[in-house]
Amino acid sequence: MIAYHGTDKEFEKFDNKFMAAEESYEQLGSGFYFCDYIERCQQHGNIILTCEIPDEGYVHQFDDTVMPTRDQIRRLISLSSDYDALTNFGDVEYYGRKAIIEQAVDQFEGNTYFQLCLVLARDLYKYDSYGFNQAFHEVTGYVGTQDCHVYCVFSASNIKIINHNT
Repeated sequence: MIAYHGTDKEFEKFDNKFMAAEESYEQLGSGFYFCDYIERCQQHGNIILTCEIPDEGYVHQFDDTVMPTRDQIRRLISLSSDYDALTNFGDVEYYGRKAIIEQAVDQFEGNTYFQLCLVLARDLYKYDSYGFNQAFHEVTGYVGTQDCHVYCVFSASNIKIINHNT
C-alpha cells in the first residue's frame, strides 16, 4: 500500500531507533506513523515521504470483534525484559514469577488487541518500545495499528521509501 510520512528530517531509510515511542501510547502506540492521503502529513513536516507499507495486518483501533487469548496475553507478558514491572501485579519474590504473570493475565484479559497494545506497552515495556513491537508481532501476527486513514507500522523493516517530496 502507498502511504505518506511527514517529517523535517532528511533520511534514506527508516530506522527503529527513531520510532515514535512512549509519548505516543495514547494515539496508536509506538512505531512509525503514516497516512493514506498526503494533505494530513503536511502538518508534520516540510518533507513528505511516499512509502510502501504492508497492505494488511493492522489491528484497528475500533475492532472489538476479535479478542486476544489468555495464552497470547501470557506470552506478551512473559517476553517483557522489565522484571521490575511485574512487581506492580504482586510480590514476585514471594509468589513466584509464574503466579504473578497469571495475576497480570487476569487483569489484562478482556482488553481488545488495540487496548492490549497500548496498556502492555505502557505497563511492561516502558523503555523498550521496539521490543514490545517485536513481541506483539511475534505473538499476534499484527504489523501495526490503524485508525481510519492513519497507520502505525511497528518495524522499519516493513517500510520502503519510494520518493522524497519537499
